Amino acid sequence: MVYLSMKKTLLFLLLVNMLIFFNCCNSNERVASNLFKSKEYLLKEFGNKSIFTRGNIVFLDYLKNGKLNRFIFEKNGKQYFFIKDTLQFALNEIKDILPIDEYDSLGFKRAICKTVLSFLNKMDSLQISGISGEFAPMGIDMKVYLEGSGALLYVKNTDNITNPQWKA
Repeated sequence: MVYLSMKKTLLFLLLVNMLIFFNCCNSNERVASNLFKSKEYLLKEFGNKSIFTRGNIVFLDYLKNGKLNRFIFEKNGKQYFFIKDTLQFALNEIKDILPIDEYDSLGFKRAICKTVLSFLNKMDSLQISGISGEFAPMGIDMKVYLEGSGALLYVKNTDNITNPQWKA
């Protein structure tokens, strides 16, 4: 019981240290605090995913057992257009875009565009500019990039961190 409480305290201290390290302003501290309170929602909604933008290009990655399904979109005004994908595991294993018929390319494009738009709207409402799940195999469950500057790391279990320098 005490051990779990200690772990929660360590996780909270890790988040506070990250905020200090990135010199977040008051508004980012408020955002970070809200995100910390919403950590279960964030993990449920964005776990095993990475969503980030480069200019007018949006990347949506689904990560599963070391494999990656990447979907790339182009933003034109307020619309997102599916450009291409790279698949390393079956589409029917992605619950966010089910049910779809993999052979119905138009239906699939609509479903995946609707999915990325939904994620981006949720991120906007939380003042998040990007999310990364790529560090999960190294023990960092999620990295959340704040709008403007700063980032938060969420670690469920510090014993899962593989890099000894990160544990110090």
